[in-house]
Amino acid sequence: AAPKAIKGAANVYVNSGTIYAETKNDGGEGLESKATLTINGGVIECSTYDDGINAKSALVINGGCTYSHATNNDGIDSNGTITVNGGIALSSGASAPEEGFDCDQNQFVINGGIMIATGGATSNPTSASQPYSAVSSVSVTSGKYIAVKNSAGTVLFSYKCPNTVSSATVLLSSPEFTKTSHTLMYGVTSVSGATDTLFGGVYSIGGTLTGGSSKSFTPATK
Repeated sequence: AAPKAIKGAANVYVNSGTIYAETKNDGGEGLESKATLTINGGVIECSTYDDGINAKSALVINGGCTYSHATNNDGIDSNGTITVNGGIALSSGASAPEEGFDCDQNQFVINGGIMIATGGATSNPTSASQPYSAVSSVSVTSGKYIAVKNSAGTVLFSYKCPNTVSSATVLLSSPEFTKTSHTLMYGVTSVSGATDTLFGGVYSIGGTLTGGSSKSFTPATK
């Protein structure tokens, strides 16, 4: 009735390796823990109908590269708390009320790592020692990119959006963020000359952007 690609009845730890989890039916989640899910390393992609990643008690991301996208629910969902200490976490949920990162407004801590999340809404960090920003009313289109430029105009990273959300909230955090004005580009048609990529070009560093609209934002700690 509610199929899961990978399910743990207790705590689940991902320390290394490569995981690909896919579901296509209602209730189908990718990687689920009925307690605490801890990601220490590895490369994870979840492509799902329901939540891409789900934890009942807590989700902790310490490292690794995670890309989770859901067509009808949250990209990454914790029914308890979320703590991000490191790694790269890319997450896309569906239109509102679904979210990129969802923890039901419980404790949500950002201490490090790179976070890019899109969805109709987002849970708001309760504590952030690393600068972050939640940019609302952004039009994201499947197959097109969002990207962030710093105050000097340098492209920090780009993300190829898997879902179309007409009025998305984009949650962003990076150790390269400073408390100065940055630019969010959206509707970017191509990225050329990137210095590094992940997940077949879904995530890229640097390069030159073609097309797109822009919004300014200023990251902050909390």
